[in-house]
Amino acid sequence: MTIIAEAATVPVARIASKATLAAIRPTFDLLSRDPYCAGGYRYRAASRFDCTDGLRPLPRLPLYQSAEYNPIEGYGGIARHYDDLPAPLLRSSALEVLAAEWVALIGSPVATLSVHMIRTRAPGMPVPEGKHRDGNDWVGIYVAARRNITEESGVTTVWDRQDRVLLNDVLRPGELASFDDRLTFHDTSPIAAAEAGEPAWRDVLVFSTPDHAHYLDGGA
Repeated sequence: MTIIAEAATVPVARIASKATLAAIRPTFDLLSRDPYCAGGYRYRAASRFDCTDGLRPLPRLPLYQSAEYNPIEGYGGIARHYDDLPAPLLRSSALEVLAAEWVALIGSPVATLSVHMIRTRAPGMPVPEGKHRDGNDWVGIYVAARRNITEESGVTTVWDRQDRVLLNDVLRPGELASFDDRLTFHDTSPIAAAEAGEPAWRDVLVFSTPDHAHYLDGGA
């Protein structure tokens, strides 16, 4: 484990995952277009899991975030319905490895988590809302692919509540970062193609705990 920075009780960690990247990467080709993305450049799925004993899928629920956390029109304040993760990934050992690694980075028990699977095509915004919090306890970001995009694309930045930069770097395919969402803000730079006319995208898995049912229960 590599601790990038630690301010008070705000750990930000980054590791090279041992999950089999080759088992994860092709599943992004099975994603459906995000119907809530006005620009049409995002593809997305989301699943909930119980992780008290391994990783057990939970019934699908819509994703809801209040406008406080997601002020983008058509995103915040509405229930967004996404497909579950593609079947080859949903019950894969690679996903179990990733989830276990992320929980280990947190360093405390996790009862439930969500996995958000997102492809952002160029030109596109991985984080349309800009610098923000998600309204969770912890967030993890795993990069599965960076295809034909510039070096400046997909730079992840994490700040503490005093606006000090804890992480500002490109996460490479196979890398996993984790941070405390209660005590940090985060953002990711836009995606731009390196070679015009060729397919270009960034694929990520975003982990969050508790799972997104807590939004519907009034958690955000």
